[in-house]
Amino acid sequence: MISSTVSAAEKVSTPAPNPVSRPKSFDLGAMDKTVDPCEDFYQYSCGAWRRDNPIPPDQARWGRFNELAEYNRQLLHEILEKASANDPKRDPVTQKVGDFYASCMDEKTVNSLGS
Repeated sequence: MISSTVSAAEKVSTPAPNPVSRPKSFDLGAMDKTVDPCEDFYQYSCGAWRRDNPIPPDQARWGRFNELAEYNRQLLHEILEKASANDPKRDPVTQKVGDFYASCMDEKTVNSLGS
């Protein structure tokens, strides 16, 4: 339910241009061409990416899927923040999504209600 609603909100309320850097789908620069692919194919194909993308201190591991998940999380956050802005031009779906998100993020009110 939320997923389809957010998708509808995303179509109407596009995020700011280049909100976060989009992960590359295939990057020849990720290859470590100093390694013989017959000796260590993984290092050959991913070595430069691994060198340039160390594991963040708050993560146990880091790879392309983690990078993509972080990109999606940041993009979704920007969509929800924009949808929650008090803008009279919001369409009904964007307003519902934004109001729901804003009510969840209002920690002061949530805590005062004892929830």
